[in-house]
Amino acid sequence: MFPCQSLLDRANVLILLLTTLLCSAVLFVCGCRREETGRVKSPADSSEVIAEASDRARGEADPLAAAMAQMQRGHPEKALHAVEEILGSQPKNIEALGAAVEIHSRQGGFAEAADYGVRLANADPRDAPALLIRCFDWNLRAGRYALAEANLLAALELAPRDVAARRLLVQLLNSQGRRIETRSHVEELIRGKAVAWPEILSLIDMRGPFTLVSFDEAIDVAKVSLFSLGKLRTSYAGFESKPAQVIESAERILEACPESASAWAFYGRLLVENGRERDIPDWLSDVPPGMSGQPEYWTTLGTWLQRADRHAEAIRAYGEALRLDSGNREALRDLIVSLDKMGAEEQSLAARQQLAILDQIFRTARDADAEQSMWIATEMQKLTRPWEALAWMMHAAQISGNLGQLIPELDRRASIVAQWEAATNPELIATSRVAKLLGFELENYPLPNLDEIADVDVTSIASMSPNSQPPDRDPPPAEDPRMIRFDDVASEVGIDVTTETGFFAQPDSYYSYQVDGSGIGVLDYDLDGRPDVYVMQSGGPPNDAQGSEPNVLFRQVPGRSFADVTLQAQTTDRNFGAGVAVGDVNQDGFPDLLLGNVGASVLFINQGDGSFRNASELLQENPATWTSSFAIADLSGDHLPELIQVNYIDDPTAFEVKCAGGYLLCQPQRFHPATDRVLKANADGTFATWKSITTIADQPKLGLGLVVANFDKQHGNDFFVSNDGDLNHYWNSVPSDDASEDRFTLVESAGLRGCSIGQGGTSQACMGIAAGDFNRDGLLDMYITNFYHEPVNLFVQNRLGFFTDQVTRFGLSEPSMSMLGFGTQSRDFDNDGWLDLATLNGHVFDASDQGVPFRMKAQLMTGDRRGFTLEQPDTAGAYWQREQLGRALATWDWNADGKMDLIANHLDQPVAVLQNNSETPNWLQLELVGTTSERDAIGADVIITSGSESWTAFRTAGDGYMVSNEPVLHFGIGDHIKLDRVVVNWPSGRAQTFNDVSANARYLLVEDVAEPYQRPAAK
Repeated sequence: MFPCQSLLDRANVLILLLTTLLCSAVLFVCGCRREETGRVKSPADSSEVIAEASDRARGEADPLAAAMAQMQRGHPEKALHAVEEILGSQPKNIEALGAAVEIHSRQGGFAEAADYGVRLANADPRDAPALLIRCFDWNLRAGRYALAEANLLAALELAPRDVAARRLLVQLLNSQGRRIETRSHVEELIRGKAVAWPEILSLIDMRGPFTLVSFDEAIDVAKVSLFSLGKLRTSYAGFESKPAQVIESAERILEACPESASAWAFYGRLLVENGRERDIPDWLSDVPPGMSGQPEYWTTLGTWLQRADRHAEAIRAYGEALRLDSGNREALRDLIVSLDKMGAEEQSLAARQQLAILDQIFRTARDADAEQSMWIATEMQKLTRPWEALAWMMHAAQISGNLGQLIPELDRRASIVAQWEAATNPELIATSRVAKLLGFELENYPLPNLDEIADVDVTSIASMSPNSQPPDRDPPPAEDPRMIRFDDVASEVGIDVTTETGFFAQPDSYYSYQVDGSGIGVLDYDLDGRPDVYVMQSGGPPNDAQGSEPNVLFRQVPGRSFADVTLQAQTTDRNFGAGVAVGDVNQDGFPDLLLGNVGASVLFINQGDGSFRNASELLQENPATWTSSFAIADLSGDHLPELIQVNYIDDPTAFEVKCAGGYLLCQPQRFHPATDRVLKANADGTFATWKSITTIADQPKLGLGLVVANFDKQHGNDFFVSNDGDLNHYWNSVPSDDASEDRFTLVESAGLRGCSIGQGGTSQACMGIAAGDFNRDGLLDMYITNFYHEPVNLFVQNRLGFFTDQVTRFGLSEPSMSMLGFGTQSRDFDNDGWLDLATLNGHVFDASDQGVPFRMKAQLMTGDRRGFTLEQPDTAGAYWQREQLGRALATWDWNADGKMDLIANHLDQPVAVLQNNSETPNWLQLELVGTTSERDAIGADVIITSGSESWTAFRTAGDGYMVSNEPVLHFGIGDHIKLDRVVVNWPSGRAQTFNDVSANARYLLVEDVAEPYQRPAAK
C-alpha cells in the first residue's frame, strides 16, 4: 500500500536528530571527533608504532579513550574487550555503555547493541526514548521481535507523547496482524494532533488487514512469526491462497507463537468460516490468556452458537465483539441474522440501519472529499467514537485548506473528549457505545456458557429440519448414487450457431463492448407446446442498426430438432445485440421479443401467425444505449407490463479506446456509467419513462444482471440489478401516495435490505444472477457471480425481506475464487428436492502469462440441506471439462422429459444445448397464465406440499444475465409421486389451491380456473 522505506527513515526525522546527538555525546566523552565525512578518527599520529605507544599511555589515563582508538584502527575485538573490562567494575558507566552500543551496532551485533542500549537507557533516561527506538530497530534485525516491541513500550512509558515511538508501534502491530491493539495508540496520535491520514483510515475496518509500512527489510521473512500472521491475514483477505493452505499456515504460526491471542483468535475464525466447526471444542480448550479481548474470538463463538440455533447467546457473543470493535460490520451482520431468527424485528431493523451507515462509511472513507469527511465525522460522533470524529474533522479541514482556522475548535473538542474519558469508566464507555450501535442493552442476552459449548454435538447441528439453513459442509451421503450429467447435443438437434462479438477480430486488441457476450431467449412463439430459442448476435460496430450478424430464431419442429425460421418469422435484427427479454407486451397471449443492444432497442410484437412485426416505434424514448439486460413485468400494480432496461456504460469514449496490451486502458470503471430505465405503458400502447421512479436516473451504475420478482411477497414486484464494481441496486415495491394513479412505486433499498454488497463489505464485479429458494424456507434468495479472485455472493432472504450474504456457510466461496463468472442458473437438475447451480466462467482479458486463467471450465454444483458441492467434470460430462469463455446461460426442458436442460453461449465456442441425461426421481412442472393478473404472472409464487415436505418456486423475469428462461416452474420432489396441495399466490392477490396433483407431469394453471390442465407431451 505504501512504498518500503528504511526503518529509521520511517520512524521520524526527530529520531535521526536525537540519535545523532546521542552518538555525538558518546564519542565526545571517548575523546574522539567526527569529521565532515562522518567517520570517527583518532587524533593520534598515523604511525602505528607511535599510535600503540600513545594508546598505552592514554589507556593508563583513560581506558575508554584507548578502547575507542582501537576501534578506529580496525580492532573492534580489542576495543570491546577493553569496554567490557570497564563495565565489569562499573556496570552503569554511561560512557562505556554508549561505547559498547556503538561498537556492536557498527559490527552488526544487533542483539548485543540492543541489550547494551537498554542498559544505557536505564542508566541515563535523558535521551532514552530515542535510544530505545534504535534498540527496537536492532532487535528487529536480530529476530527478537518481542523484545523489539518491548523497547517501544518502554519508550512510551518514559515519554507517553513520543510520536515516533507511538507511530512505530502502530506500524508494528498492524504488520503483525494485531489490528485491534492499534486502536488506543492511533487515538493517542489523534489526541496529540499528530495522526497521519493512513492511520485514521486504519480504524475504519479493523477486521481486515491494513499495512502502513513493510518491515521486510529488517526481519527474517522466512522465519515463522507474528509477521507471518500479518501476511497471512492479507493473503486470506485477498483470496490469494486456498482456505486449507491458510489454515495450515495458521497452525504453523500457532506452533511458533502459542501464546498469541491474536493468532489463536484468527485461527478460530478460519475454522468456522471454512467448515471446520468440529474443531472448535479443541480450539476452545487450548486458547491462551487474553482471548476475551479479541473480537475474532467472540465472532467465532457467535458463529458456532448461531449454527447450533443458540441465538440468544450468539447475539451476546457478537455484541461482545462489537464492544471491542464497534466498527466490526461482519459481527453486526451476523448478529442481525440471529435477531431475525429470534423474531426481534424492531431490533433487527434498527441494527440494519446502523449497518447501512457503517457500510457507507467503509465505502466512502478511502476517497472521501471534505464534505464526505465531515459526514463521517458526524456519524462517528453519533456512534460514540469521538476521537475518530475529531480525526475526520481534521482531515476535512486539511482537504479544505482551513486547518489553521479550525485548530481552536479542535482543541476545544479534544479537551471535552479528554475530560469525558477521564471522568467515565472505560467499561461504561464501551457499553454505551455498543448500546448506541445496537439500540438495545447487550446485557439482556446471556453470555455463552463455555462448558456447554465444548460439549455441543456437531451432529445434532447437522440434523436440523429440512427447511432450515445448512450448518456445515459435510459431503453428501455416500448412499446417494445419483449423478448429474449434461451432454451437448446442439449439432444433433440443428442448433448450429456461434455468437459473434468481434472479440477475436484482431489479435491482442479489442473493445470493452466486445467482452460481455450476447443473450438467449427461450419462448414458445407459436404456442405448439415446444420451446423455441432466439439467439442474439453482434460482431459489428456499436450503434449501427445494420452492422452486425443477424439474430437467429430457431423453431422446434416435430421429431425433436430445430429449424432456422428467422426470415419467415421476420425477426432478423442486425444491431450489436446484448440482452433479450421474452414476455407478452400487449397481453394478447403470444410471447413478444424485446431486444437490448449497444444501440437502439428493438421491440418485436408476435402477430400470432408465426411472424413478428418490428414495433420499436412504441418505445417513445429509445435512444442509443449500451444495454445489458431487459425484463418485461408489471411494476405499477395495474396488471400491465413495464419494460425494465439495465444499462452499462454511457460514454462515447468507450467505443474509441482499445484494450491493447492489457485491460486497464478500457476497464469499465474508467468510463461514465449509465442509468437504468423503467418504461411504463401509456393508454395508447406506447411506452415512456415512468415518472414515479425518476430517482433511478440519479444513480448511474455499470448494470449487468437483472431479476424481477415479488421478493418480499408484499405490494408489487421488486427488481434487483447486479452492478459491475459498485453497489448493487434493489428496487423495492412500496405503495404510492394518494396523488398517484399507480398502486405502487419503487424505492432503492439495497443497502438497507443487505444486498448491495457481499459479506466482506466491499463492492464486487457482480454479473450473473440465479434466483431461487436455496434453503427451502419459502423465500427467494439470490446467487451472484463475480470477478476472478472474488467469491460469489449468496444473498439469503429472511421473512422480513432482508438479505445476508451466506456464501461461506453454503460452501460456495472456495470453488468460486479461481473463476470469473458470468451467466448462472439455479434449478433442481437432479430432482432430489434441492436446487442446484450451473455457472459459465471465462475471463475478460488474457493474462495467462501472469498465471491467471483466461478460458475457464463451467461449474455445476449440487445442492442439499448442507449447502453446495462442486461436481467433478469427469462425471458431469465432456462440456464441463472444456475450458472456454462462457457468457449467457438459460434454462429449459427442451425435450419435455421432466429434467431441466441448459442452453449456453460463449465468445469462443458455438452455442451449446446441454441435455440433462441424469438419472432422476420425480418432478412437477407448472405454467401460469394470469387473467386478472398480468398475463405472464410475474411475481406469482407457488407452494407445493407432499406429506411433511414443501417446496416454493417463484415466477420471475429478467432471469439473470441477458437471458429469458423457458417460463415454467420446475420442482424436483424426490421420491414423492403425488402432491397433497399446490397453492398459487397470484400477483392480483388471489390464491388458488389444487389438491391431489399427480407428479411427473406438466400442468397449465390459469388464474380463476378451478382445474389444472395437464399438458400432453409434444412429439
